[in-house]
Amino acid sequence: SQRDVVILEWRPTDLAAIALNYYRNGFDFLHPQILWGGNGPGYVEMEFPLLPYCIAALYSVFGIHDWVALAIPMMCGIGLAVVVNRLTAHFFGAAAGFIAGLFAATAPTWLAMSTGLWPDAPPVFCGTLGLYLLARWVDEGATADFIVAACAVSLAILLKLTSLYLGLPILFLFWVKYGQRWWRVPRVWLFAILVLLAPVLWYVHAYR
Repeated sequence: SQRDVVILEWRPTDLAAIALNYYRNGFDFLHPQILWGGNGPGYVEMEFPLLPYCIAALYSVFGIHDWVALAIPMMCGIGLAVVVNRLTAHFFGAAAGFIAGLFAATAPTWLAMSTGLWPDAPPVFCGTLGLYLLARWVDEGATADFIVAACAVSLAILLKLTSLYLGLPILFLFWVKYGQRWWRVPRVWLFAILVLLAPVLWYVHAYR
């Protein structure tokens, strides 16, 4: 098999096909289409199709090229190293943050995910960013950090349903801030609503 092309497995193939169909068929965001749908329109039940939609938008500006399809995953790869640096430095200092960021930037699995057309890089970046901002809110109390953290975690779940595992560290951060009474605090439930509302709406639509 070739190792110098953007398409290596079925998942990148589907993402590339959905992006191409958005580009060709009018950017109907709510109805992503694959190429193996037979005689039907090929609408597919999937996670929030923001990545292929943005790739299609970039196609309309720069043309259909492999580097265009890889731009967003690669930016998320770089972004994760920065966020891991800031998250680690927040708890353990600048030196530990530098080392953590370096490990994130050079991890073989992450390099593979962020330099190919895989759906994993954006949700991992968004989820990590959400945890960092929520941790900063726990210490500093800035409302903007709270809101953006909720939006980032919500987007991570939209992009990859398995991002629901982020609920574990999020609960821990609320426990750190509020102690055993965390479940009685309205702001905790507000955060849950902000995080889960959009994913519920999208996945109900996708199922239908």
